[in-house]
Amino acid sequence: MQFIGKYLGLLIIVVGGLFLISACEKDLDADPQGDPNDPDNPNPTTPVDPEKASEYLVLDNATKITGKPAPALDGQIQMDVEDTIFVVKGFPVGSRLEFLHDPSQDISGFYIYVKGASVYFDVPESIVDGQYEAKGEEDTTSVLVLDLDPTVDTEEVNYPYNVEIVIQPHDPAGMGLDSISRVITVEEPIDPSDNSGLCNTILRTDGESDRIWEWEFSVREYNGQILNILAPGLATSINSQGSGCCRISDNVSITTSDSPSCVAPPNGPGKNLTWVVLEVDDYLVLTYELAWFWESGGFTVVGEQNKRQYDRSTTNFCAETVGYTHDRTDYIHEGTHDFVPGSDRMNLDITDSEGGYRPARSMDLIYTCNTLIVQWGLEDNWSKVYKKAQRGGNDPFDFSNFYKTWFH
Repeated sequence: MQFIGKYLGLLIIVVGGLFLISACEKDLDADPQGDPNDPDNPNPTTPVDPEKASEYLVLDNATKITGKPAPALDGQIQMDVEDTIFVVKGFPVGSRLEFLHDPSQDISGFYIYVKGASVYFDVPESIVDGQYEAKGEEDTTSVLVLDLDPTVDTEEVNYPYNVEIVIQPHDPAGMGLDSISRVITVEEPIDPSDNSGLCNTILRTDGESDRIWEWEFSVREYNGQILNILAPGLATSINSQGSGCCRISDNVSITTSDSPSCVAPPNGPGKNLTWVVLEVDDYLVLTYELAWFWESGGFTVVGEQNKRQYDRSTTNFCAETVGYTHDRTDYIHEGTHDFVPGSDRMNLDITDSEGGYRPARSMDLIYTCNTLIVQWGLEDNWSKVYKKAQRGGNDPFDFSNFYKTWFH
């Protein structure tokens, strides 16, 4: 197990739905693939050493514990991956996993266990204040960033490398609230010189229900050091403070900061006027983004953004209450691309752009059968990670495809 503490202890995001806790317990060794003869091996044709696989796990601030986790409750917690967690060999961040649960379930961390191993790990949950909360949504999502890096071993490893793990979200008392089995698969990036196979392309053909790319997270690096991880639903601050005047004599709030009667903090020259500075909690959040790169040469990027913007005109500086405006908009970017199968670079010609952040016009590509990473910048480098969307249907503009699907 590799312990890293630079960046991954993030995130709680609020979303919708309601799921109740059951008092039933789930058997930790129950095999979701139904192999009663070998419950610790998810793929008998590709055996792995569970002790080595445990050492390959990349977790933030984890504690190693001897044994395996106790049986957990059947809390009906859901996650956004149906069966396989895909990560890319050599990329510094693995997969960002979300777990949907009732707000009464206080998730403080996760137990991570490689089936058949003699140890497991306790990974704390970190909370970021001021995250986006859609009106009327009462359930909560907790986030775990997880990676598996076999490259730390000097022995040769065959790819894709598959390991079955058990994830138990737990409460502050250490009680497992649910037990979820998934396979984590490490895939090698496509070799641009290899033009064989279906996975040497990111393109989608007309009528194909595959290769809808769903934004999972973005990583910002400066000179090789990770500065930020951005993700759907994770708020980005717009303003930190708002300021204006209050006329104390009659409790009148003056909203213009350049009022001639109150121009210089902390107090203006006018009688009974005081300069007031308020903490502001406004933000911009992208709730989802999907991308298609068509075989015919076009591309489409669609998404949704929510903004809570500080509004000076409705802020009462005497009562010290902050006013906000709220705005939800869809965005779309369209144009053409020059990608051909096997390419490790792509250029975009953006012909139509409405809202959101415009895509980079030129980018490097890393991709596998299930992951697409687009990168741009030099010292200040951005990587945007997309996963193949787990959605059905042939119509990419069917809005029922746009929102996250949950699995137990």
